[in-house]
Amino acid sequence: MATEYKLIRYLDAVIKEGLFSTPQNLCYHMRMVFAGIDFQNRTVLDVGGGSGLYSFYAAVTGAEKVLCLEPEGAGSWSGMNAKFHRLKQLLACTNVEIQPLTLQAFDSAGEHFDLILSHNSINHLDETACINLLANPSAKAAYHAIFSKIYSLSKPGATLVLCDCSRYNFFPLLKLRNPFAPTIQGHKH
Repeated sequence: MATEYKLIRYLDAVIKEGLFSTPQNLCYHMRMVFAGIDFQNRTVLDVGGGSGLYSFYAAVTGAEKVLCLEPEGAGSWSGMNAKFHRLKQLLACTNVEIQPLTLQAFDSAGEHFDLILSHNSINHLDETACINLLANPSAKAAYHAIFSKIYSLSKPGATLVLCDCSRYNFFPLLKLRNPFAPTIQGHKH
């Protein structure tokens, strides 16, 4: 199957499953998140990958192997693993797997990755530490350990993609709840 055909199938499946509003918005979003990244023949670790939205994108655009870690713990939505398996079935992607583990519990058995992604999950790796990160030395040590683990899972020259919102944005600064994303807890970012 040509990459273009796989991408069209991906777009159709994601929209069908209600994971994104339109194919155009999804394409724009993926171009923004992965600007300048070539997935061809690369291995990818998607940390807190949820339903696999980014994992399957990497797979259909050329990744050799993608591993999604999704423990369905604090900060995630229930049923993410089931949605992942549904997408996998719809797309017939054999190069994408999921493990219901946290990054901290994950044992790579010596495997290293070309690209490690954490999209809207870095703050959930240790929420208590994240909340106290600016003032607490043990919170800083916890995140140092997290980034040390990420480094240990990386191949030489690996790419790390971290995307998340900031605790310093318009609505929290005004002490207002974000009307567009009301579930975001600004103090955890």
